[in-house]
Amino acid sequence: MPRIRIHISPDSPLRDSCQGLDFDQLWARFSGESVRSRRRRQVLRCEFDGQVLFAKRFISVQPKNWLRLRFSQQPRAQSQAGREAAICQLLQRMGFYPPKLSLWAEELGPWREQRSLLVCKEHAGPPLCDKSKLLSDDAYLLAIASKLGAIEAAGIHLPDLGTDHVFLLPEGKIGLLDFTNARSAPRPSAREVARAILRFFLSPRAELMLARGVQQAWAEQYCQAAHREDALSKWKTLAKERLR
Repeated sequence: MPRIRIHISPDSPLRDSCQGLDFDQLWARFSGESVRSRRRRQVLRCEFDGQVLFAKRFISVQPKNWLRLRFSQQPRAQSQAGREAAICQLLQRMGFYPPKLSLWAEELGPWREQRSLLVCKEHAGPPLCDKSKLLSDDAYLLAIASKLGAIEAAGIHLPDLGTDHVFLLPEGKIGLLDFTNARSAPRPSAREVARAILRFFLSPRAELMLARGVQQAWAEQYCQAAHREDALSKWKTLAKERLR
């Protein structure tokens, strides 16, 4: 029999309606329009009790990723949803702005995760990729680089950040999204940091930034804020290869 763990945030509006549901009932309840789908995971946009939520469903786990979850990376977790929830909690404690968690659940087999589920609230602002004017504002983009570099300096490596994963919140705050490959340890290599920067310039509508030639200044600002100037030479090599 699989082991089931269900965690509902204490202040979640779903607490009363989801209390007592088993894993299969939760899995079925959070269904909706597919926003992104891959072989082993789906992101669904759901409407639940009058509010918009996003449910991330993980369907099994590759052996190499299970080893990372359980042994070689931190925070340690038994499921992919559990890892993302832990990263969200770390970021929030550090003063950054991940999406607000509503619940997460995991179904664990004898050796590894079978399924897991993460449900969070919609960010209260648009993604950066929807704001053409800001993608052409060099000063604003460099400020984004500083804020993202500060997360790296704080010890959280977010390799999948892009214009579609950075959200513009009220009061000038920056919301974050997608922590599938995030970790707090081990420390990323210079090449991994460079690849995270490259990912930003391969994300949706990045051509607006590239057309202005801001990528080198952005990388320098990010690395300075992250205290990872050692990644700049790796970045230059990757940029020559991939950003032609």
